[in-house]
Amino acid sequence: MDNPDDIRYVLALVLTMMGPGAALFWFPVHPLARFWRRVGFGWAYVVGFGLYGAVALLAWRYRAVLLSVEFGTSSWTMGVGAGLMAASVLVRGLRGRQLSVGTLFGLPELAPHRFPPRLLTEGVYAWVRHPRYVQVILGFSGCAVFSNYLAAYLATVFLVLAILVVIRLEERELRERFGAEYEAYRARVPALIPRIDWRRLYRR
Repeated sequence: MDNPDDIRYVLALVLTMMGPGAALFWFPVHPLARFWRRVGFGWAYVVGFGLYGAVALLAWRYRAVLLSVEFGTSSWTMGVGAGLMAASVLVRGLRGRQLSVGTLFGLPELAPHRFPPRLLTEGVYAWVRHPRYVQVILGFSGCAVFSNYLAAYLATVFLVLAILVVIRLEERELRERFGAEYEAYRARVPALIPRIDWRRLYRR
């Protein structure tokens, strides 16, 4: 697959299949966390991955229509896209030092008796409260810009909007779990965009 057009097409197809479903996966999980704790947290993943798979299959079924509009190969968009994807990999490396796979999939929320929750505030979590969503947004935005397909851009917009909703659902549960400790952390650290003290930098 040496042809840039083929690479762009595959990226657009993967993003269109994965992006919306990746965000929708959490919608039956966070609001129903107490229910899943009662019936078994495994069912949350059955429903979440079922929704994910259904969206992916629909995107595959209608891929010809979804990917019918594209804006061509551009060295500029490919360069910007590659830069965003590289930034996503960097954030992934920083985030991976604190966030375990179990926490990534919400096990402390769904099965707190088996996976004791811990509020993450160190490392990259001292800069933003949701580095994994920063990673996802950068990665999918990079793929969208690199591929330069309309459907990829729309899927990324949907993903970002869905993530903003998921953050509200997730933080509601975190406030219930950690109380004042999380409120203090939330007041101190921004959600997605690091806060830069420009006056301090200027003094240097």
